[in-house]
This record gives sequence, structure tokens and C-alpha cells, in this order.
Amino acid sequence: MKKLLFFMVACCFGVLSVSAQTMRVTGTVTSSEDGAPLPGVSVVVKGTTTGTTTSIDGTYELTVPENEVLIFSFMGMKSVEVPLTGATVYNMAMEPDIIGVDEVMVVAYGTQAKGTVTGAVSSMRGDEKIEQIPIASLDKALQGNVAGVVATSASGQPGGRTQVRIRGIGSMSGNNEPLYVIDGVPIIGTENVSFFAAGDLSSAEATNPLANINPNDIESISVLKDAAASALYGARAANGVILITTKRGKEGRTKFTLSAQTGYSQKTTDNYKVLNKSEYEIMAAEALVNGLGWSQEDADSYVQTDYETDWYDVVYRKPKDAMTYNVELSARGGDARTQFFVSGSYFKQNGHVLATDYERYASRINLDHNATDKIKIGANFSMSYSNKNANNGSSAFASPILAADLMLPNRPVYNEDGSYNNNDLGMLNNFNPVGIAEWDRNAQNETYFIGQAYAQYSFTHDLTFKTTFNAELYNLKEEKYQNGAFGDGRTVGGRLQEGRSTVENWTSSNILSYKHTFDTHHNVDALLGFEAIKNNSNGLIARGEGLPETPKFRAMAAAAEPTSVFSNLTEWSMISYLSQVNYNYAHRYYLSGSFRRDGHSRFGTENKYGNFWSAAASWRISEENFMQEVDWIDNLKFRISYGVTGNAEVGDYSSQGLFSYNGYVYGGTSGASFIQYANPELTWEKSKVFNVATDFTLFNRLSTTIEYYIKRNSDFLFDVPVSAATGLYEERVNQTYTATKNLGDMENRGFELSLRSDNLTGEFKWVTELNIAFNKNEIISLPDDKDLVQGTKLRRVGEDFQTFYLRKWAGVNSDDGTPQWYNEAGELVSDFTEAEKQIVGTASPDFEGGITNLFSYKGFELSALFTFAVGHSIYDNWAFVMESDGGYVLSVNQSAKQLERWQEPGDVTDVPQIMYGGNNNADVTSSRYLHDADYLRLKNLKVAYNLPKSWLNGSGLEDVKLFAQGQNLATWTKYPGKDPEVQINGIEDWFYPPLKTITFGLTIGF
Repeated sequence: MKKLLFFMVACCFGVLSVSAQTMRVTGTVTSSEDGAPLPGVSVVVKGTTTGTTTSIDGTYELTVPENEVLIFSFMGMKSVEVPLTGATVYNMAMEPDIIGVDEVMVVAYGTQAKGTVTGAVSSMRGDEKIEQIPIASLDKALQGNVAGVVATSASGQPGGRTQVRIRGIGSMSGNNEPLYVIDGVPIIGTENVSFFAAGDLSSAEATNPLANINPNDIESISVLKDAAASALYGARAANGVILITTKRGKEGRTKFTLSAQTGYSQKTTDNYKVLNKSEYEIMAAEALVNGLGWSQEDADSYVQTDYETDWYDVVYRKPKDAMTYNVELSARGGDARTQFFVSGSYFKQNGHVLATDYERYASRINLDHNATDKIKIGANFSMSYSNKNANNGSSAFASPILAADLMLPNRPVYNEDGSYNNNDLGMLNNFNPVGIAEWDRNAQNETYFIGQAYAQYSFTHDLTFKTTFNAELYNLKEEKYQNGAFGDGRTVGGRLQEGRSTVENWTSSNILSYKHTFDTHHNVDALLGFEAIKNNSNGLIARGEGLPETPKFRAMAAAAEPTSVFSNLTEWSMISYLSQVNYNYAHRYYLSGSFRRDGHSRFGTENKYGNFWSAAASWRISEENFMQEVDWIDNLKFRISYGVTGNAEVGDYSSQGLFSYNGYVYGGTSGASFIQYANPELTWEKSKVFNVATDFTLFNRLSTTIEYYIKRNSDFLFDVPVSAATGLYEERVNQTYTATKNLGDMENRGFELSLRSDNLTGEFKWVTELNIAFNKNEIISLPDDKDLVQGTKLRRVGEDFQTFYLRKWAGVNSDDGTPQWYNEAGELVSDFTEAEKQIVGTASPDFEGGITNLFSYKGFELSALFTFAVGHSIYDNWAFVMESDGGYVLSVNQSAKQLERWQEPGDVTDVPQIMYGGNNNADVTSSRYLHDADYLRLKNLKVAYNLPKSWLNGSGLEDVKLFAQGQNLATWTKYPGKDPEVQINGIEDWFYPPLKTITFGLTIGF
């Protein structure tokens, strides 16, 4: 009994002792800028894992030992250490972290503080660069925001694709797009999965699965540019990697956000003009007089009509008819165990060209749950459904964009009885663009799903295992209807083509992570992983002809004659082993290395596995003792890296010997035809990247990164002719057979500069961000080192891959108005056959980038992003028709450039005399149609006002923002074509021009 009494007394004293050593502290954490509460701030006892996070109103409550230190930390804010002095309330006003070296960045298979990253990684936050911008696809937000990244709209079609290149062109014949990874799921990206484009419908608009993701769901984007950053993705990382992280839940009261905006679109520039009625009739009559010797009276009588049509006004919609709508609702919250983010959105954009639009319904659920202290589980689900109506392809007569240029301006849209005029339209006879827009159809319906489920187990505080299962499912339905009355379907009584495509992408990933600090100064984190990927694609396309004349009967069953069926099934799979080790001493000296081994079904039997690796080091010079007295240098870091990555886009069966059952019949039964030789040595294209960089911050205001890189790409894919073997089918023995081989090398080297300057930091804030990239491309080797001439381009060792190779235009002989060229010796010649082709420019800019200025004062915000590109050229692929010097003047309209024509001796101009049939081949392919394409563009301008919180008291609303913004508002360029932002290859075609969009919106948080 005495022992029991003694034990109870001891326990009581122990409890009293513990109570005396701990205390309950509370407080509120706010922003020093506006006093707004900060939810999600980490409050931790220094040197322990004891802590909590602030709630939605910025408050916290925590039991802590006495005489300890609290650390307050939050992304984008300066961390603060507060010693406990016996008080029970500790309020904190946190200041913005201008330096940002402790900002958490998403990197390959994890996150790192910015100051610890050894590779070339650039990041952008969604709330700063993407949210509320009226874009259908998140890839369109990259242009001008990340150094070394080119994102040009290959098509302004709503929902259309964007071409993205990281540090130049990395492949001569293969895929040049980066790998996109969304919340850890490697996705299809922007590659073309349309069976219409892959089958027998070359004019179909390419699909863009990225357009199925709501850009406003994005938390951040990280661009991995060198091997040290991207090598963990191995055989898919040669073109760089773009990591997209969506928003996740936060502990605290659920916050709802409602955003709505609407606006309109129109053409970006009016640089390009065609002839109006009177100008055209003068030009056409002059061509007849000069070329055929007609009298002026006869010529005028022949070309003049009583009609006048502005086909631009007909084809391009008025702003009120090219509207954009976007509505989104999201909820974000959770408690200490479960956090969630849920969103739903509706986006609709009517294009500024007839019969084009894009509509998307998107939803997302991101869920994280701490099941126990050691087990965490979660899931991410995103699903969307979209409809896109596209115009016909660039050079198709049914393209309304082509028609706006080519249609004769003295022909009517409608006949007197109200029917469509399809006669006497010149070259585009039977292709009235208004009628085709109403009667034809070119539609794509997409259903897109990305899902991930994960489970994470923490063996200890340092050792964690995470397993994930990812699914990407893509279903595409395509329909192309061509009516039987006019247009492409008129000769067959109408044509209908329907396609179905399905892509399934399954990924299983298992990662073991370890992180520990030894003896205070030695910090190690490492990972080991195994990954398996399975991808299969299949589709079917069918065509029928002879349909009822009315477009109401668009059904394959209504076709009088089914004409063709085409189907396809492809599969590939990959298994991977990956590892990485990062070490730093005292947060000053950093070493990192990674290794990945990929086994891919696409590779030849002798090269099934590839090894990819990287090594990197960095030195935080500013952390050295000798730098502590240099108070104007806040951060100074040196980085260097080297590594090898690959490009596995070699084609699913390029290494195999192939036969085809494509319609070959032997004795009444289906038979196979040999089409491709096997190459067991086929392997991936390789990229070896050296990167050296310095990061520094001065005066706590100016943050700068300067990088220099050399990227050597090799083992490019070429289809090499192979002599036909004996025993092949007799009728095809003369066929030229090919085998895909790895040949050729190319190099990109350049400088990148990224700068952020906090010019003013008081109540009135002004921030400037600049990024600029200089890239030099050079072909190092080619098969047998022989020149390759491909269209307007020359592929030659020592030259840029985008080199234009054309006859050099010398203008017009002022005595007689005839064309002239230069030969290789620089002499003037009047016969184009004497003018040898020469190197006359490149489509690759000398440098390009973007500059952003952000201003804020109290509740007002203003941001302006300008993008630019300098030192490159664009070739107008159809100028030989539009500037034909009379060659096509009676069948199509002409460019207003033709008004500058030569008319009498002494005229100095570069437009020859107008003559029916053309003037001495002046319209042959030459540098006459090659133009400087330097430009400066106001890419995005946004004005916003945040209502004072005092106005919202008692309303139930937390914040309200009103905003107006514009995309592509102004462009400064000497380029005479439609728009200087064309395809990467520098070819101007009748592509859908970019959109100038102006919207007005409202965002409410409650």
C-alpha cells in the first residue's frame, strides 16, 4: 500500500513538473503588406517536428515547451524565428521574401528549396502568370515567361495546339515537343492523336489534349531544361520536361472561389491587305493590256462587274460574334487529417473565323488524407469533355481563311434569288466560304481523363515509400462532312468521314525516399524507384459518298456508297529503374547525381535498354564566412552540370520488319505486302547537355540567373533506302524500301538571362521581370555528310537547321520592269535559271524573350507582358499566288503589295510590271517572298481592383476582384504578312491567325 501511494504521489509530481515545463501559445499571422490573415503558415518548434499550421483566418494554437523558439514559414514569405519569453500570445506580420531562395520548387519526382537546386529549372506560379487569362490551353501561357522556352501558336483556332521548344530544336526528323507531366502523370502532350490527320484527311486540325485541362487549376509550372534537372525521366527527356502541379487542399475553413469573365476576339494585326474592287479591276485590266495587248476599253469591259464584296468582312466575324465565356467554381479546405481541392469550369470561345469555336467542360478533385501518423493516401481526378469546330486546312480550297484572300472582290456572296453564288468565282469556283461554313462540318469531340491514386508509408521521419498508379484515358470522335451541292463533296454527291480514336496510358511508380542530416552539417536526400508504363492506341476511320443534298442527313447509314475503312492499333511499353542522390555540406556545397535505366519496346533487339544519367554541383558562395560582411550581396550561387537524356519518339515499330495488309489481295483472299526492313540496332536519339550558371541577388531587390549551355543531340532518325531483297512480290520488286537508322548530330548552345527587380517596395510596388535567350543551332553531321534540301530549307553541316536556301532576289530592272536575281558571284541576272540557290537567312531568331512589369497600389493591380523575337525570317509560302505579277490575277485576288508595281521607265520598286501570265517567272521560289520577322508584342495586359476588405465586412465575402485584360493587344513589326508569330519552321501559310482577345471578369472568394 505504501508503494502504491508513493507511485501515485510521484506521478502527480511528474505531471506537475511536465505542466510547469509546457505552455499553450496562440496568435494570428498576417501579411505585412495589407494586414490580411495568412492561412497555411507553418508554425514549428525549432529543432523538432512539433508544430501546426494557421487556419483560414490566420490563427494558430500550439502547446510548446518553455524557453524554446518558434519558426514561422510560408512560401513567398521570409521565415521568422521567435524566442518564447513567457507570453502566451505571439502575433506575427510576415514580410514578402524578395530573394526567394527558400521557395519550394517542384522538380523531378519531388520538391526542393530553390536554393538547393543544382540543375536548370525555371518555375512560374499559376496565380501570377496563368489564372484568369482567357486561354483554352495552358501551354499558351509559357511564351515570354520562361527563358529558353519558345511557345508559338501554330494555330489560332480556339483549342488549337501550341508548338513548344526548350533550348532550340533537338531532332531533325523526330518529335521536338517536351515531355509534359501533370501531378506525376506523364501525358500524351501535344502530339497528334487525330486519326483524320494520320489517315486520309490531311486537312484536319491537330488535336491538343492539353486544352482539356483547366489552366486555372494550375498551382505551378516547372520547366526542366538541362540533364541535371530532367535525367530522371530518361529516354523521354531530350526535349526538356514541363512539370505541371495542380492546386491541392489546405487545412482550414473551406474557401469557395467563383470566377466569371466574358469578352471578344478579333484579328491581331491588319498588316496584310488585299485589293478592293476598284484596285483589283485596275490591276486585272492592266495585266491584259500589258500581257496580251488588249485595248484599255476591252480590258475594262472584261474585268468590271456591278458587285463589290469585302471577303475579309464576310469570313471574319465581328467582335460581338466572336465571344469568349469562362465560369469557374472551386472549393479548397480541409483539416489536419484531410485536405481537398474541387473545381468545375465551363469555357466557350467562338473563333473570329466563320464556323470555328471551342467548348470545354472540366472538373477536378484532388484529395489527400493522413490515415495515421505513418500512412498518407490520396487521389487526383480530372475529367473534361470538349467540342471543337475547326476550319479546313491551310491550303484547302474550302478554307475560309484562304478564301478571304483569294476570292475576287467583284463577285457576290449570294445570287439574286438568295442562294449561294458558286459560279464565276475564279480559282475558287464552287467554294463559296459562307456556304461551306454553313453546310460543311469539321468537328472533334474529346473526352479526357487523368487519374492518380497513391499511398505513402513513413517508416521513420527520414524514410518514406510512395506507390502511385496513374491512368490517362483519351477518347476522340471526329466528323468531317462535305456537302454534295458545292465544295469538295460536290463531285461525289457529298462525302462523310467519321473517326474514333482511343488512347490509354497506364503508369505505375514506386519510389523509396530518404532524407537525413548527419552531424548537423551533412545533409543527404536520395531516392530509388521502379516505374512501368503501358500505352496503347487504336482507332477506326470510315468514309462514305453519295448523301442526301441537305446537311441534315449526316449519317454513314445515309451514304449510297461506303468507300473506305481504315483502322490501326499500336502499343508500346517501358520499364524503368531510377535513382538519385543529393548531398550538401552546411547548405554551402552541393553535389547531386541521378541514374535511370529504361527498357523500351520501341528500341531494336540489340538496344532494348538505355542508360541515362546526370551529375551536378553547386556552391552557395554567399554562405561563406568571408561573404558575411558583404551586405549588398544577399545570395550568390554557382552551378555546373552534365548529363545524358534520350528521345524515345522513334515510332512504335520503327525497329521491326513490317508487312501490311493494306488492301492487297492474292487469289481472292487478303494478303500481306512487305513495307519495312528491320533494324535491330535502332536506338533512341541522345542529348548530352553541359550547363553552367550563376544565381545572385543584390540589395535584396535584384535577383538574376545567367546560364550557358551546350546541348549536343545525336543519333537522329533517318529512313535510309535499302535494296529490295529477292523473293518479294513481283509487282513491287521495284519499290524503294527503307530502314530507319540512327544518323546525324546537331548542337544548340546559348545564353539565358532571367532577372527580377523589385524597383519599388512600399505602398506603391513595381516589379520588373525580364527573360532573354540567345540560341545558336548548328548541324554537326549528316548521313555521308551530304547536303539535304527539303523544300525551302538546306540541311548542311555547319549551318543552322532552319537555314533558308533560295534564289536571291535582286528586285526589278527600272528600265523595263523585268525581274532580276543574283547569281553566286553576286552578279545581276535576268534569267532565274542562272540564279543558283543560296543561303539567304534562317527561321531561328538570334534572341527572344519577354519582359513583364507589375504595379500595385492599395487594391489596384496592373501587369503588362511584352514578348519579342529578333534576327529571323519568315517565308510566305503562297506569295507566288498573291503576288503573281499578273500570273493569277484573273482567277484570284492579289496582295495590296502589287500596287507598288513597275509602270514606266525609271520606277524604282521591287514589284515587276503586271502582265497576264506573269512576268518572266518573277514568282518562282526566291528570297523575294522572304521577310524579316522581328517583332515586339503586348502579349498580355491586365488591370484589376481588389475591393477593400472593410467594404466586405458582414457580407460573408472574403475578397472580391474586378479585372479587365487583353491578349495580343498590339504588335510592332515590319513583317508584311498576317502575323509574325508563325510555326517554328518560319513558314507563313493560310493558318488560322492568332487571336486578339479582350475580356472583363469578376472573382469572388467566400
